[in-house]
Amino acid sequence: MLGDQRVSKGTRWPKVQLKYTKGYKGVLESDFSYDRIIAELQQDIPIRGLGKITWTLSGQHTEGDVPLTLMHVGNGTGRDWNLDVPNTFQTMAPSEFYSKSQVALYIRMNFNAFKTQAKWNEPQIALHHAIGFGEFTSTNAHSVQFSTMEKGFSEAGLIVNGILTTKFYGIGIGGFYRYRAFASSNWKQNIVPKITLTINL
Repeated sequence: MLGDQRVSKGTRWPKVQLKYTKGYKGVLESDFSYDRIIAELQQDIPIRGLGKITWTLSGQHTEGDVPLTLMHVGNGTGRDWNLDVPNTFQTMAPSEFYSKSQVALYIRMNFNAFKTQAKWNEPQIALHHAIGFGEFTSTNAHSVQFSTMEKGFSEAGLIVNGILTTKFYGIGIGGFYRYRAFASSNWKQNIVPKITLTINL
């Protein structure tokens, strides 16, 4: 227990989250009939003496003729010097991609921290990779211009956590690179630097 909150100590088995929404046209002033499902699998895999691998597989699907607000937006947080957010696309801009159906895989390898003599410094390296696919078969039905992920969105990154540490938190830096189908021809525009923040409970 942490205060009045129950916090999981962790498990070696994958964690499952599932959310289903049903819309009925004409009920509570609703204009649409649809089915919307979101599913997620997440697992932490410790590697003795090396660190921990964390992977998250998420999938979303909407069935029905609905506006973009009820479709699925790519999970992007890509702005320079934003905070690093795990299980998101670090180089994808918010609302850059929409999909009727989409799937994404996020993987991080967190290596054990280096022990230094300094109390303010405990660097810890992590490798990041994410890939996503999506489809949208009726893009012409919407007046807003947007992109879809049929060709697949890919990115990789290198993170150094704990460059500056205190008893309660650590601050680091990360660099992420967009590649393959949606990469810019100017390689500099594919790079997104971010700040990392870790909390010590």
